[in-house]
Amino acid sequence: MRIYFFYDSENIGGAQLLLARVLTFFMQSGLFVGLVTRKRSVEEIFIYKYLVEFGYNNVDVLNINSDSDSSVVTNSDVIVTPLSNLHDLAKFKFINNPRVFLWDMHPYNLVEIHSFSLFYKKRFLSGFFKLIEYKAFNRVKEIALTLSFKDSIYFMCKMNYNFNNEIYGVNFKYNLLPIFSGVEDYTGNTLLRSIANVNESRKLSIIWVSRLDDDKVKILNLIINDIKNFVTSSSIDIALHIVGSGNAESFIIKPENFEVIHTGIISGTELNNYVHSYIDIGISVGTAALDLALMKIPVILAPGADAYNFYRFKNKKYKFLYEINGFDVAVERYHSSSTFSLSEILNSLMSSYELFSKKTLSYAILNHTLTANSDKVLSAITSSKGRLSDVVALNDLDFISRVLASLKALFKRLLR
Repeated sequence: MRIYFFYDSENIGGAQLLLARVLTFFMQSGLFVGLVTRKRSVEEIFIYKYLVEFGYNNVDVLNINSDSDSSVVTNSDVIVTPLSNLHDLAKFKFINNPRVFLWDMHPYNLVEIHSFSLFYKKRFLSGFFKLIEYKAFNRVKEIALTLSFKDSIYFMCKMNYNFNNEIYGVNFKYNLLPIFSGVEDYTGNTLLRSIANVNESRKLSIIWVSRLDDDKVKILNLIINDIKNFVTSSSIDIALHIVGSGNAESFIIKPENFEVIHTGIISGTELNNYVHSYIDIGISVGTAALDLALMKIPVILAPGADAYNFYRFKNKKYKFLYEINGFDVAVERYHSSSTFSLSEILNSLMSSYELFSKKTLSYAILNHTLTANSDKVLSAITSSKGRLSDVVALNDLDFISRVLASLKALFKRLLR
């Protein structure tokens, strides 16, 4: 059995990095892994460039447009790809019928296939647009459901699982495989600091890390308002460190009763050193929350973009990362019965800082590091029973579906 990874993206992003790290880890473990591509030049692909950077110049690369390469993949091999590549996978033409494994790494991975994906994401007139692309929508649903019950689709968290169930009106198999942080430079359970540091200065340093686009800044402003209220009624001062950049920076609220330090973009080792030097607590969403947890500070999850309107006027909207079930990386609407106000969270932290730090670090190591979960990943991939033949029906689209797909592709090119 060989494991081939398919992700032709030339850009760097969370999914690309995750798959590149998994592929590299498997190669280091002596497994036979390779890349499948449609590109004329494999040097264009981010994952390939990542491998070369780490010295893996001899990775096996198959081009699906090559007649000779199309016969190499056997029935026992597995093609691993993000769920968003389901439609591209259907175009593969191998002589044999390999197994497939699709990893959902974003709540919109599957709906992005559809012509009216924007409306499904926003849950706006979804029923109407489903009727317009009825045949294509239902074909995707049927294929995905089949693959799910063949253990060939895994969702990265409970939120993604719930979202897809809601959109497609089905119950996919509850297979979860969390995403992993790239920050694995922890050393056991040695923590950075104790509560004594905070008590001595009477100042908490909190960090938020994200792209500063519209969705993230809306959440950040909720946090800023809650910090303003906390500082007003507390003897503890706060400094909020905002790491990131984006087109909505100018909309960030400028509070008058606590300090805001906007660092711009910091990443990698530089961010790690910054956290170690200055930060006590992280408030975040997404993979940034996992990274901060592995940098050995307590992490508070804020609402995700999808839950913004639900929590906008609520006082209780936060959870500790380690309390999450189902690997969610943001506070969702269904968490509302177990959320806390920011004041409750911060007061708890002040009384048991070391305890919360240890719980956060232990949770992140156990659930969101590749070294601790490599066996789980390999088992999920090798247990897949879905095959390429289960996917090819996506190629048989009706005329309306083909026209809509072409128009969507045209609009996306124009927007770029």
